[in-house]
Amino acid sequence: MRMSYPSSLVFAQACRLSVARVCWPVGVFRRHSLPCAAMTANESIEPTGGRRSLSRRAGAERKCLISLCADREQVTKSVHLYCVKLILAALFLALACAAHGAEAGTNLLAIYLLDRPLAQPWPKLDQAHLKDLKPVSPPVLADPDFVSFDLKKQAFVITGAAAKRLSLTIYSLARKDAPGWGDQVPYVHATGDFELIPVPAPFVLHAGGEPVYAGAFYCSASSTGFPGPVILSWEPFIKTNVAPNAKFSFFIQMGYPGEFPGTPDPRRDSRIAAAVQKLFARKR
Repeated sequence: MRMSYPSSLVFAQACRLSVARVCWPVGVFRRHSLPCAAMTANESIEPTGGRRSLSRRAGAERKCLISLCADREQVTKSVHLYCVKLILAALFLALACAAHGAEAGTNLLAIYLLDRPLAQPWPKLDQAHLKDLKPVSPPVLADPDFVSFDLKKQAFVITGAAAKRLSLTIYSLARKDAPGWGDQVPYVHATGDFELIPVPAPFVLHAGGEPVYAGAFYCSASSTGFPGPVILSWEPFIKTNVAPNAKFSFFIQMGYPGEFPGTPDPRRDSRIAAAVQKLFARKR
C-alpha cells in the first residue's frame, strides 16, 4: 500500500498527538522528536518517488509506531508505580490512626505528665483548659501500673517499677527547665534512696481515653501553693534498686497545702468511677 504525501504528514502528526495525550496526564511527557520527525524534507515530503522513497517513509512510520508503544509502556509503568505509592501512603496513614486509637482506647485509667515548665506557677489547670494542654506520650501511669484505686478515699497504689518510672520522668522533664542541676540527677543518698517527687509536676488524668481533670504531683516539702487536685505520695523516697514486688501509695487531695474555698472538685467524676470499676473487673 502506497501512502501519499499528505497521508504521511497526517500520520506523523497523529503519532505526536497520541503520545502527548497518553503521557501528559501523569507528568511524564517530554518534548522530544519522535522518529517520525526524522523524516527529512528529502524523505517525507517528496511529492513523487519510487520504491526507495516509499521504503523510507514506511521505515519512519514503523519507528514512530515502535516509539509510541515504548512511551505507552513507560506511562503504564509510571501509573503503576504511582498507584503503589498511593496504596502504601494510605496503608501507613491507616496504621498510624489505628495505633493512635489503640493508645487512647487501651487504657481505661491513665495519668499523663504535661509538656510545660515544672516547679513554677501555672495558668489554671481546670476543665475549660484541658483541650489546650500538651500531654507527654506515652502516659506515665497506665492500666498495668495500678494495684488498687479507692474512689471513696481518693487513694491509689502503684507498682514499684511504675513509681520509679514516674520519678525519673519528672526528673527528666525538670532538667529541661533547670539545666543547673547538672548530670548528677537524681541525687542518690548514701542509703541508695532518692526523692520520689522532686518538684511539683502538672498532670492530666484520663478515664476511658478522655481527659477528665488536670492537677499536679506534689511533695510535702514544697513551698508553692496550688488550688486544684494534688497527688501526694506517702513515701517521700524510692530506692535505685526498687524491689520487684514493692508498692507505693498515693492520695489525691484538693489544693496544696490545703483546700482553696470555692474551687470545684472534679475528682468524683462518673467517668473515673466507671473506668476504675472496669479496670479492676478485668484484673480479677
